[in-house]
Amino acid sequence: METTTVSTIEELKKLMDDKNCVEIEGNLRIECDVHFFNCPMGLSVDGNLYCSGNLYCSGNLYCSGNLYCSGNLYCSGNLYCSGNLDCSGNLDCSGNLDCRGYLYCRGYLYCSGNLYCSGNLYCSGNLYCRGYLDCRGYLDCSGNLYCSGNLYCSGNLYCSGNLYCSGNLYCSGNLYCSGNLYCSGYLYCRGNLYCSGNLDCSGNLDCRGDYFVIRGDFYWGQFHIPEMPEQRYIKRVLPPKHQRKHWQERIGIDFGEGCYELICRKVLKQILNILKDEKWSSTERWMLETLRNSAKPVPEWVEELEKKEAPAAA
Repeated sequence: METTTVSTIEELKKLMDDKNCVEIEGNLRIECDVHFFNCPMGLSVDGNLYCSGNLYCSGNLYCSGNLYCSGNLYCSGNLYCSGNLDCSGNLDCSGNLDCRGYLYCRGYLYCSGNLYCSGNLYCSGNLYCRGYLDCRGYLDCSGNLYCSGNLYCSGNLYCSGNLYCSGNLYCSGNLYCSGNLYCSGYLYCRGNLYCSGNLDCSGNLDCRGDYFVIRGDFYWGQFHIPEMPEQRYIKRVLPPKHQRKHWQERIGIDFGEGCYELICRKVLKQILNILKDEKWSSTERWMLETLRNSAKPVPEWVEELEKKEAPAAA
């Protein structure tokens, strides 16, 4: 396949046709920094695209092969790559991002639209997705992960920071989060779930793996106990803030304006007498019992799991 090579922005501009579009039949090699390339109708490459520096495209970017960028990659339109996408810097897409191979970003990744990846997705920085995020391989994020829509992961999901999902979260593999995990919708995990921080789930939770571990607090506001494997550890199960008045009336203790820690200390002083009452539902009793047991040391099997399951640096 023929390769077109340009070494200056001026040479790249000369490739633009009458329709304000650059269409390359073959590979395109850009041997310079492209800080701004005004290409309203887009840049289309039938083969591989290689850029030795930064690449800024003001239109859509289509690549039928692999896309390699040694610097930052910015696309103000949609970005479509039929092969692998490898970015050594930050990747910023103002539209939808569709990658049919693996996606490797060594900086932060920001997508204002939907993000689809057919292979594995690696991000060394923070990952922000304003739409839905669909990864058909495994997803490895070394920073924080923010998703404003639904998040689908067909493999394992590793997040070394905090994970925020404003929609539903579906993970077909194992889910490992080193920070806090917030899910505003339904959380479904077909594998194991391990969270080193707090887990706040506003919808239903269903974990079908061999174990379920929450090293911090689990905020749960449903009337039923979530679907979890028998092997599980949760430091404490606490109600969400909007249920404060309900629990104050149920327990019969004035919580005042105290924070969670102050309230927990108040309840712990009377926890044995509180649990003697027969009025508690199975879910309420489960939550209160985790508070009673919260001072106990973390089980050895949980400590061993952290060493075993923590992903190596990408």
